[in-house]
Amino acid sequence: SGILELQNGCACCSLADELLTTVETLLDSRASSAVQDETKKSSFDAVVVELSGVADPIAIKSNWNAAKLQGHPVTTKADVQQIVTLVDSSTFGTDWMSWDTAGERDGWVDPADECSASRNVPE
Repeated sequence: SGILELQNGCACCSLADELLTTVETLLDSRASSAVQDETKKSSFDAVVVELSGVADPIAIKSNWNAAKLQGHPVTTKADVQQIVTLVDSSTFGTDWMSWDTAGERDGWVDPADECSASRNVPE
């Protein structure tokens, strides 16, 4: 179906390698299906990665760049070209004027999730 889900649910902390390998799996599956069916394109025009509301887009880009420096195979097949951030217009003003991090807000993080609890994302 062209949709893959990160099983560990985190793409911007120590589990970021899962995003890299998932993108690679998606690209490889497209390439192999194009070999089997010559009417299919062998590559995607774009890959969209939807992150949760507390994900840090800068960390995603930094992790991708670090993987590129380390020679991760997927970085020869794809690159992060744009990051789009959506905001909730009904709460944006209040959130923008707050100095709270996501980890300090009630209900924004799962205490059992070591990644989200330690994240310092200014909203």
